[in-house]
Formats: sequence, C-alpha cells, structure tokens
Amino acid sequence: KVIQEKTELIIPLIRANRWRGVKPEELEEEDDVEGVPKKRKKLPNAKKTGDDVTDQAVQEIIDATQEQIEEEEEDSSVIPLLLKNKVPGGFETDDKLNVDLRPDEANEADYDQIPVESYGMAMLRGMGFNPAKEDKKRPVPINALPRPKGLGLGADRSVKAKKNGKVDSCGKSEDLVMKTGAYCVITKGKNDGYYGQIEGLDEDNVRAFVKLTLNGESVTVSQMHVCLVSQEDYKKNSKYLNKSKADRYKEEEAKKAEKASEETRKNDRKRTREERKEEKRGKHRREEDYSRGTEQRPWLMPHLRVRIVDKKYRKGRHYKEKVTIEDVLGPQLCICRTDDHKVLDELKQDQLETVVPRSERAYIMVINGKHRAQIGQILDRSKSKCTASVQLLTDRDRILTLDFDSICEYTGDIDDEQDY
Repeated sequence: KVIQEKTELIIPLIRANRWRGVKPEELEEEDDVEGVPKKRKKLPNAKKTGDDVTDQAVQEIIDATQEQIEEEEEDSSVIPLLLKNKVPGGFETDDKLNVDLRPDEANEADYDQIPVESYGMAMLRGMGFNPAKEDKKRPVPINALPRPKGLGLGADRSVKAKKNGKVDSCGKSEDLVMKTGAYCVITKGKNDGYYGQIEGLDEDNVRAFVKLTLNGESVTVSQMHVCLVSQEDYKKNSKYLNKSKADRYKEEEAKKAEKASEETRKNDRKRTREERKEEKRGKHRREEDYSRGTEQRPWLMPHLRVRIVDKKYRKGRHYKEKVTIEDVLGPQLCICRTDDHKVLDELKQDQLETVVPRSERAYIMVINGKHRAQIGQILDRSKSKCTASVQLLTDRDRILTLDFDSICEYTGDIDDEQDY
C-alpha cells in the first residue's frame, strides 16, 4: 500500500489579473483604479540661463523634488489585493450580470478535502509566510479558539479549558476527552464533589448524563460543571465523601499559613531595619525620663567626645556634629570645641549624646555605675548586644562588660592622668 506524504496546503497569491474566458478586445481600458493615485509625470529639466552656478542649483532642486515625488508614489501606489484581481472593466455592469467567471459553488467534498481550520494558514503561506522561519519583526499571531459550548457571554474561557484540559486533578498530564465512559467529578450543584462515569451526552443542550459512584444514581448536569479525571484519580478518590470540601479546607489553611509566614517575614524585615538604624545611630543614647520629669544624672566631663543632637542649637548648623568637651561649667552645662577649633558655649547635657569609638584599643571613660570617671581601653565590641569589653587602666587584670550607654570616648592625654 502506497502511503501518500501529507503536504502543506498552499493557496498562491494572485498578483496579476488572470481572468479566463475573456478576450482582450472585450475589455475596456480603465483610466485609473479607485483608491490608487495616478502616476505623475516626470518634472522637466531646468532651462539654461547661462550662469553655471544658478543652473546647477536649480537642477539640484528639481532632482530632489522628483526623488521625493517618486518616494511618495512608491508608498501610496500599492494596489489593494482585491483590486488586483477585480472583474475586468466592461465584462459586466450593474445592468448586465455575468457569473461565467465566478467559481462553482462548494460542496461537502470540497470542505472535506480542505479543512476550514487550514484555509487561513494556506492563504498566509501563499503570501510568503513561513511559520518555521524566525522573524523578529513579525508580530505574534493571535490563535483564535472556538467558543466552548454552553459558555455564556462574559464567562471565563480558562474555566472550560481547565475542565477539558490535559491535566487531571492529580496533576498528571493525560489526554482527557468528554465522551461516553469517561471518568469525571461534578464541580457544582447539589452533587458537588461526587465522582462518576459519563453514560451519555446531549450535544444540543450541552448536558451530560453521569452515573454517580457513591449511590449509583444517574443525574444530568451541564457539561460546564463536569471535570474530567484520569482512571487513576477516579479509583483513588471516587468513594471519598466530601473530598471537595476537604480540598477547599486544605487550600484555605495553606493560604492562612502562607499569609502568616508573609507577615512574619515582613515583621522580621522591619525589625532588622530598626536594629540596623539603631546600630547606625550608635545605640548609646543618654538616659532620659521626660515622662516622669526627672533630670538626668550628670555625666559631663572634660575631654569626652560627644555628639550634638539638638536641631535648634544655632539653627541646626552643628546638628549631628562630633565635638570635644573643653570645660564643664555646671552639672549639666559645658563648653565644647569642634574639630576646626571653633568654641561652642552654653551646651546643655540634654543637647548632647555620648560617642563610642569605632577603632579597636581606643580609650573610653566610664560615665555610669561604680566605676564612674575611670578610664579604660576597649578590647572587643558586640554590636548585636550593644556591649563592649573594657580593660580599666587602674586594674588591668580585670575585664568588664559594659553597655554602650555607660561609656564615652576619651580624647585626653593618658600620660597626664595619675596612676596610669
């Protein structure tokens, strides 16, 4: 038996008038084609004036104008496809109708020979379209899908596609066809979640006759409410009562767990940002208790490195600037000096905050606790715990763990200090 290879159908594009059965003398020459502009005549050359420069300039203008006209004609003189093969002029008129050139009426055999869904692609191939050839300039075609039966206006096409798709409820890929004997599950109505087997189809009313597995009852439901399943899925879940409710409950619980996890991640990110912000600001703010109205314990001492935190002091020109305490005028009043040797007077304690040195082995002064006013050296720091390991100069054998709020950078001369 000879097997004929399946060839791609191509309907060639008619680029010239090929009407058969019409003698040339019967045709009338048409002056123009409707919708197509007439071709303009070529512009004449410039007349000679005797001045070579003027003649050359005029001729260049004429040539440029002629080139522009030809480009416009090339863009606008494209004859539409239907006008290229229109009925020859004079062959028939409004009063005289001749159908000799018309094609014969198509019959059922013609439609069987050329499928309707292949007709459009055959015309495109005749126009030079090649689906296998990649072309970045070619727009992506829109695949027109026939509207499923029973799908009302405004309904979501994907719902029907999911029900008659190629993926069963177990997530496995399998060809599923709506036919007699197919396994299914009802997705809506009083029998929602019941598995069954299709006994018949009513194509006119788009309904299916389904025999339920649990009670053996035969019911008729819309095909839109029938979801096809595989044989494996049917054997596994057909006798499972209220499976759809259980699945919905699991989905809701999974969504709640996912939402709670997302909230936890957001809180963690927020907390991490706040911690980084606190670390950047030093996490060594002075102790304040404005709610109770109590005053701070004085900690101002000469040679301490501090930061100005009052935005209103001298119109904010020194806000966040690090300065050194030069002299203490009172329990909470001092004079400071900037790095460029400017003197800032009348600075109050509540306008300042302590500074923890970043460099290792730097010197600090303890400002709180029983070791207050003693000088020490930082051995190690923990940003996460906001603490520092300090070795006091008066007792080098002892290592203290102090929080950042209890120490401040010391800039004085260690050699001038007594007992060090």
